[in-house]
Amino acid sequence: MLRDVTYRYQPPQNFTALSAADSLRDSNPFSAANLKGKQLWFITAPANAPISRLPAFSPVDVAEGNPVMEIKGRSFCLNEDTEALDGSVKIMFPDSKGVYRAVGQSIEKAFRMVESLPKRRKISKDQIPEAQPVRLQPEGLRMRYKPFGAVGDAEDEVMGGCQ
Repeated sequence: MLRDVTYRYQPPQNFTALSAADSLRDSNPFSAANLKGKQLWFITAPANAPISRLPAFSPVDVAEGNPVMEIKGRSFCLNEDTEALDGSVKIMFPDSKGVYRAVGQSIEKAFRMVESLPKRRKISKDQIPEAQPVRLQPEGLRMRYKPFGAVGDAEDEVMGGCQ
């Protein structure tokens, strides 16, 4: 039997709610007049990479997977997120009455910020260790252990075909 389970949203500890009066006092950045000729980009980031510190980046860096931000020695790159472009993600903003409504413009590009691995170092041929020669088996080496189920006399067998 399936039951509908609802969960109460718990905001983060440092969250301060924006009252409807405060949100209306500022101009609406998502109004049709403000969005005219602009694109909406949706960027998700991990908690340890504040999106406020994201500098301007080149689309070439995103396409090549180059890091776009570095924090405390950790590099972060942006990967295109096609799942957010299918219409399932909407931006909500309060209107003049304080009711949240979806913004009329769709999201043009979506990115997911991920921590990138350090680039591989180039190794010169001098740094590659030389191959060690294969050690040859000693002459007359005999098998001393006879595994369970083996047939034959182990004392007569010589390992490696040596005589």
